[in-house]
Formats: sequence, C-alpha cells, structure tokens
Amino acid sequence: MSKISRQTKVLTVGIFLMMTGLTLVAPILPLYAREFGVSRTAAGALISVFAGARLAFDLVGGIASDRLGARRVMLWAAVLLALSSIGAALAPNYELLLGARVLEGFGTAAFATAAMKLIIVTTPRERLGRTMAFYQTGLLAGVSLGPLMGGVSAELGSFTTPFWMYAVLGGLVWALVW
Repeated sequence: MSKISRQTKVLTVGIFLMMTGLTLVAPILPLYAREFGVSRTAAGALISVFAGARLAFDLVGGIASDRLGARRVMLWAAVLLALSSIGAALAPNYELLLGARVLEGFGTAAFATAAMKLIIVTTPRERLGRTMAFYQTGLLAGVSLGPLMGGVSAELGSFTTPFWMYAVLGGLVWALVW
C-alpha cells in the first residue's frame, strides 16, 4: 500500500477539525435558539441555513479555488469560520445568530471544496481512491466526535461554549494550512 502524502495528512487533519467544529454545535442549536424566544421552526432554521449556505457556496468555493488557489481559499475559509463562530457565540439576538450560521456554512463549504480539489489535482491517479478514503475518514471522524464534545462542553460551560471551541478549531485549521 502506498504512503499517504504529508499534504493529504495535513488536509485530513484540517477537515477533521473543521467537521468536529461543525458538529460541536449540533446538540445545542435548538436550545440556544430557544433562549432567544423563537419557535421550533426558527430553531430548525439554524441547521437549514447552514446547510443551504454550504450548498450555495460549494460552487463559489470551487471557482475561487480555481482562480485564487486552493491554499488561499482554505486560509480565507478558516478565518471566516473562526470569526463567524465568535459572532455566533456573541450574538445578542436570533437574527445575528442566523447570519453567523450562514457565514459558517460558507467557510466550511469553501474549505472542504478547496481541500478536495487540492487532493485530486496532486494525488497520482493510482492512489486517488485510497487518498480520498483517508480524507473521508478524517471528515467522518470529525462528524462523529463533534456532537459528543459539543454536548459535554455545553454541560461544562454554556450554550456558547461549543461556538467558542468552533472558533478555536477554525484558528487551528488556519495555522495548519498556513
């Protein structure tokens, strides 16, 4: 079995951290939204706008990655993610929390798309399947671990603690990609 490149390992750790952060907030989103006195539908919208933003921004992230370079897009995405997570943690009302979730969706979409592009264009064809499987393992491990960590952190802190952790992870991703 061929070795996984250092670049792929870095991108896999990056997507692991990004997806861990993304799912850190899952257990608290409806409860946090209810703190603002909104309906259950509005609480659910916090998840839907994030997903919708990811869907809408995947294409833009791909185009930006082609024009500006994948590394530059990943750095920008990590900063956007960290800042929007701070915004979510500090949101004084539901509307600003909702806006922060949209920006978080943009950041994760841009990062994931640019990282995948970089892997595809730099990995020899005969190792692409193994390499993508390794990357997906990092992604899914983050998705699996995040909700548990988010629940524990909210229990130990408050509804905003997972967002602060998400911001820190965004900073770590930036440093890793840099």
